[in-house]
Formats: sequence, structure tokens, C-alpha cells
Amino acid sequence: MTDPERSEVRVPDHEIEFDSELVYRWQGEKFTGIAYERSNEGVVSEVRFLDGVQEGVSRDISATGSILAEANYRNNALHGWSRDYGEDGSVTREAYFEYGILVSSVEYGNSGDVVESFEIDPTGNTYALLQKLRRGRDGATEQ
Repeated sequence: MTDPERSEVRVPDHEIEFDSELVYRWQGEKFTGIAYERSNEGVVSEVRFLDGVQEGVSRDISATGSILAEANYRNNALHGWSRDYGEDGSVTREAYFEYGILVSSVEYGNSGDVVESFEIDPTGNTYALLQKLRRGRDGATEQ
């Protein structure tokens, strides 16, 4: 049995093209795999794609192999947890998104104490939009 993450196509980010609809292509085809970029500091950014859209976990990995950040995408939008990590592996910031909308976030200080937090206002317009997105086209609530 093969590890699906290891068998994915990996291509340099600069080889990926996208159009006005944010459909990502490689060699003229909708891209499925991982696009990566390495910074001058050795940080590798990996973005996962499925059928031409960002889908799944994207990561920033330090030159030493530590995960610096990770974020979940669904259909080109942040969807799920997004976390930043300190050099020691501790979570320094975490945020939860649905359909690209920030639902909640927490930033932690060096000692692990909460220094800033946010929760979506259930009486606001953004929350109303989120509720519509959750219901989807047929009016059913999505989990």
C-alpha cells in the first residue's frame, strides 16, 4: 500500500497558472497535487490542489523540517482550522474558518496565555451569510 501524500505530483509553484475563475492548471490541465515554493531562508510552502482548486491542508515547513503553519482549504477557500506554530512546536495562533469566513481565532503569548481572541458576531451580517452558505443550495444544513 502506498502513502497517498508521497505519491502526489509535486511541482514548483511558478509552473502553476491560474485564470480569472481561480482554476489552477499545470501543463494545460486542471492541477491535482502539491505546488511548492522554497524561500531564501529555506522555508518550503506547500499548497495542495484537487481538480484545479486548493483543497486540503497547505503547510509552511522550516528548513529544519518543523511545521510553521498549516491551513485547511475547501474549494479555494479557507475551511477548517488554520494554525501557526512557534519554533518549539507550540501553537501561537489558531483560527477556524468556514467557506473563507473567519468564525473564531485565538492568539497565544509566549507563556501560552491568550493575548487576543475573536468570535463571529451571531447578530452580524457576516454570520447571516455564513448561515446561508451552511444551508447550501437545497436549504439543508451542512456539517
